[in-house]
Amino acid sequence: MSMCSNQLLPPTFSVITEIHETSAHLFGSITDFCRELAILCKENGYGFYVTSILHLLSEPRQGYSYNGTNWIKENVSLPAVLHNRIHNRFTEHSTPFTTLVHLLQQENIPFFNEHFLHKWEIHEILSDFLQLEPFLPTTTLFRKKENLLQMLENYEYIFIKPIYGSQGRNIFRVYKKNDIYHTAYNSYEGKKEYLFHTFDELFQNVKKNIGNKPYILQQGLHLLTYHNKSLDFRVLTHKKSAEKWAVTSIVARVSAENEFVSNIARGGEIKTLQEILLHSFGTKKALETKKVLYELAVNIATCLDTSLQGFYGEFGIDIALDVNGSPWMIEVNTKPSKNFLPSQSTIVRPSSKALLAHFQYLSRFNGQ
Repeated sequence: MSMCSNQLLPPTFSVITEIHETSAHLFGSITDFCRELAILCKENGYGFYVTSILHLLSEPRQGYSYNGTNWIKENVSLPAVLHNRIHNRFTEHSTPFTTLVHLLQQENIPFFNEHFLHKWEIHEILSDFLQLEPFLPTTTLFRKKENLLQMLENYEYIFIKPIYGSQGRNIFRVYKKNDIYHTAYNSYEGKKEYLFHTFDELFQNVKKNIGNKPYILQQGLHLLTYHNKSLDFRVLTHKKSAEKWAVTSIVARVSAENEFVSNIARGGEIKTLQEILLHSFGTKKALETKKVLYELAVNIATCLDTSLQGFYGEFGIDIALDVNGSPWMIEVNTKPSKNFLPSQSTIVRPSSKALLAHFQYLSRFNGQ
């Protein structure tokens, strides 16, 4: 992409998200994250503000700047670089969002993490890379009854996941034992469990719950657990330069009691990588596993980045280990959560520093 800029130095960076003007958490779950970016930008001599689609498209344009204590609403100019932290997938299909993207293209303003990626899209992209094939669970689109029957015949248990899902909601886990189909379903109301004596009964129940929404079927794995709780690892990766990706942080996510997903939104908790690996393996195996997690995450981020149009600077990659210690890619998130570890509540996280570095990279790339 050819880029030029009419911005004056120093450049101003911006995050676009939903704004809750009557709430103490002005920017919802990323309020503290935005404060960190504001402080980092000021310390490094850059401007920074948070805005929404309608605020940025209004005349005059408006955004929120941080004065060290409070967020102040003020008139703003277009930023040098814009980071997409919109949380609603439907918003990204709206007319205002399309108008915003066209404006940014006209003004040659880098807009990174341009849109959500759905589960099937990610699987199709990564399946094209032979080096990643051993780390991808068998996955297929759920188009018809025969797809479900075939997966249940091939695997001891499977997951049925919405391709646009998040936070572990609306996921089924299904297995067959003694000619009875056992199903657990995570709905907004909580986990529900069912038993079905025939495949047709199972299929009708699943279809009743999912309607016409697109779903995938995914191979179930015998995964490593922590005190008999489900476990995976959220790996944050950031783009450091034109082509180089790096791991910024890894945390372990441990499910709540009797939950089969580890999402924090479903009552899970965050543990340190070291605590989990040392609990599960000896010191040598723990170090080897940590290295494998780092290498796999960087490989996944790089493959995605080379295949996608637009700018991407951050991926949250969920990786699980099976009982043999082998890694499996579970999911990739372009809007990873910004939950704190308790020990991090008063510090600036590495991911915030990494995003500032990506801002700086894109602004230099943009001639700032």
